[in-house]
Amino acid sequence: MTIRAPEFDVIDAYLMAKPGFVTGIEDGRLWVFKEGTKEADAYIASKSKPAKHVVRPGAGPNGITIRAPEFDTIDAYLVTK
Repeated sequence: MTIRAPEFDVIDAYLMAKPGFVTGIEDGRLWVFKEGTKEADAYIASKSKPAKHVVRPGAGPNGITIRAPEFDTIDAYLVTK
């Protein structure tokens, strides 16, 4: 399927979005938070990211690095369709 949008950021946001998660791409890395958590609420409100977080290089869609508050969040994100 071909995806068209006026900017690459729109396409990236579409490709990275999954139900039950708040996602955002910053500095070429995908931040993932479970909806309804305090970390997700802080990210939505002010784009603040937790100082203490985990990283999985190249694990995301299109080989993007994923960052999240904990590995369980990354694992759940990756198995969600």
